[in-house]
Amino acid sequence: MSFGIRPGDPEPLGLTLTADGANIAVVSGAEAIDLVLHEDGSIDLTGTGTSPFQASLYVRVSVIGRNWPGRVTCDAGNKHFSAKGTLPAFVATPAEGAVYRPDSDEHGIIELPADIAKPALGTAFELVVPHCDPTVNLYDHYHVVEGDTLIDIWPIEARGAF
Repeated sequence: MSFGIRPGDPEPLGLTLTADGANIAVVSGAEAIDLVLHEDGSIDLTGTGTSPFQASLYVRVSVIGRNWPGRVTCDAGNKHFSAKGTLPAFVATPAEGAVYRPDSDEHGIIELPADIAKPALGTAFELVVPHCDPTVNLYDHYHVVEGDTLIDIWPIEARGAF
């Protein structure tokens, strides 16, 4: 796996990468940040298996159909996410064990565990984007929000550039 720099190489920002096995340390001056490289290619910044960061890019989907047992239909499908095999994850799940998956180009479904009440028509859910840059390429604007308040709308100038 290539990281663009080799262990021991000085970097323009004064960073050095050192590695032994699956552990990587990025050294900046006297400080070292330990990273753990997992077999799936993910990097653990804290050594705890959790990320110190929160997701900041979401797609909001709404329930538009409730006519199938154990699932509801939403208004976002394959053309709304560039997932590359990774499913979008709920920010706040409608029920423990619920799963969202694109079902067609324009629609997705939320599969619900047995005996869970279906969300009402129009109920919205935010989903964490599984692959940000190709997903952003599918949209014309970012809607910048803080809490429940729309702060700004930013154009995506490189839309369709891929």
